[in-house]
Amino acid sequence: MKLNPLEFEELDRIRIRLIILGGVVILIFSLLASRLWYLQISQGEKYLEFSQGNRIRLVPEPALRGNIYDRNGVLLAENRPAYQLFLIREDTPNLETTLHKVSETLKISYSALQEKIDANQDLAQFRPIILKEDLKYEKAMHLETFQDDFPGVSVVVRPRRFYPQKNFASHLIGYVGIVQEDWSELPAEKRSSSQIVGHSGVELLENDHMIGLDGGRQAEVDHMGRELQVLGEPVPSVPGKNITLSLDVRLQKVATDAMKGESGAVIVMNPKTGGILALASFPDFDPNLFSGGIDPENWKRLLENPQ
Repeated sequence: MKLNPLEFEELDRIRIRLIILGGVVILIFSLLASRLWYLQISQGEKYLEFSQGNRIRLVPEPALRGNIYDRNGVLLAENRPAYQLFLIREDTPNLETTLHKVSETLKISYSALQEKIDANQDLAQFRPIILKEDLKYEKAMHLETFQDDFPGVSVVVRPRRFYPQKNFASHLIGYVGIVQEDWSELPAEKRSSSQIVGHSGVELLENDHMIGLDGGRQAEVDHMGRELQVLGEPVPSVPGKNITLSLDVRLQKVATDAMKGESGAVIVMNPKTGGILALASFPDFDPNLFSGGIDPENWKRLLENPQ
């Protein structure tokens, strides 16, 4: 059977279309292959980091506790910055290796660090565990500088109660410590700040007024827990109320000097108003020992004080 010239022309056109279609298909697959090579080989390390855990995290901002002043504005209790060492297990690929590095750097026994982890086993993986309270500035800066060597470990600045007068009027002012009762009924915005509460003296009596409202921010962090950017508007914290006492530091010093080396108490009152101008009780103590939780050695020393 012979094909006429028109049929030959039709076959040529079909052949040309198939060649063009094949070329387009090859071009598309070539583009896809080159893009795949770019993502997997050229940019592989970058996207591996992304895949390992860029995530959004809520970063709390605890409210500052209110200050305490005497009647003339002399500061008796305030907040100072303290460096806390946090570890987030979700950001730590090899927990054992990281703990060994922290142990060698900070000269803390590995077993002590492991005890911190074991005590918080029920805590969610993304929640921070405090490995060390009140870290020294030099060590905190070392860890920050070489943070890549400590995945999942970060240094966070938190307010810590500070009594600049130390033992001065310690029984009157009181001290703070970690909350001992259940605080789950507190409003959510007060729970973080309420983990440190007054345990005696003015710190206890005025505790509810001196606790502030917590703030915070949403932040994107990388797979090592480093903050990349803040998302949205941060919510600022609201500090607690300051307390001004009727106490007069000058009279308090006179009462303290009068009782030096003795056991007992001195009270100076304003007879017209009943206001306490001085209150000294001995033996006294340094309330700074309790700010971050008193260590066993100092607690034993206080209990065994013969006075």
